[in-house]
Amino acid sequence: MLATVPGRVRGTIDVGDRLRHDVSNLVAAFEWALDGDRWESAAELVTGAWMAYFFSIRLLELGALLERLDEGNRSEDDDLMSEVGCAALWARAMVGDWRSAGLASRALVDASDAGWRACGYTAAARLSHITEPAKVDRLLAHAEQELAGATRRPSLSTAIADLQILYTRACVAMKDGDFVLALEHATNILTDDTAGLDWTMGRIEVSNVAATCLVMTGRPHDALDTVAWLEGLETPYYDGSEIRAIAHLRLGDIDAAIDHIHPHAVRAATGSLPHESDESVALLAGLARAEGDDELARELLMCVGLGRQPSTGSYAISLARELGIADEVAAHRVQMAYEVAGPASVSRVALRAELDRRGWS
Repeated sequence: MLATVPGRVRGTIDVGDRLRHDVSNLVAAFEWALDGDRWESAAELVTGAWMAYFFSIRLLELGALLERLDEGNRSEDDDLMSEVGCAALWARAMVGDWRSAGLASRALVDASDAGWRACGYTAAARLSHITEPAKVDRLLAHAEQELAGATRRPSLSTAIADLQILYTRACVAMKDGDFVLALEHATNILTDDTAGLDWTMGRIEVSNVAATCLVMTGRPHDALDTVAWLEGLETPYYDGSEIRAIAHLRLGDIDAAIDHIHPHAVRAATGSLPHESDESVALLAGLARAEGDDELARELLMCVGLGRQPSTGSYAISLARELGIADEVAAHRVQMAYEVAGPASVSRVALRAELDRRGWS
């Protein structure tokens, strides 16, 4: 099932989708390999099929496997060690463990391969673009410098780094409210079919960014078309529901928006995907605004944390600008950047209260 790149087992996003129901078998194989002192085989089973854990919502389990790898033997294969580090960075970021993700990005900066060092710098830039925006340009410049000196091109590491540089620039532009520039970056990635798209969650993430920008620049119908392909993946997250909700709100179709916001909010309240509540609260703030309750919208926006998706984060800031509280919301998101996800988190508490108020709980 796993595609092969030179010297390495590696699965594309399509393979991750197909293996989502085989995660238990992947874990069993991992245990067998690790118990038999086959560290490299165990590592390849994780790095080669990490997207299967995403599709099956078993990200915490993936993180636990990566911790076991970190505690075990090491490999002299520097590329494999860097791939494990890259997978660890992604797994930590996806569950909102920003501190550990930051440590993982710094570890990649010390990799022997220039491409992986570039990945470390781009990841650090991506993690800093909200909390420490002044660092972003310097970090991306370091990444571009590493790429310029990379002797192995094309490679998996350079493909991921190329993608992440453009993606980070799109996220920064979107956070700053420049949706035209962000859309240009996202469109360039998708049009050029940047190599890293299918080895990462890039195609999903960039599609969401492009669609959000289309909504915010007055093209909600095009936004819906942009994320239509996600329905075929049947993903539990990054399924385009946030974009569809925002698009329908912009179209003035509140009932259609609720069809997406309601199940999203109920799912987020379970906590199965840490920090998803941030995104649901942002969508509920948009719904309150559309219903004419600006006071409730402001209250909800002040409960939105860092979240994970730049699309909903930028939407929250844009909505806050409309309501005159952009600076307050931005400051709160920075303050909440390292909040531990859990039932007592600000957004989870606000989400449960709003579910009760609407009778959705």
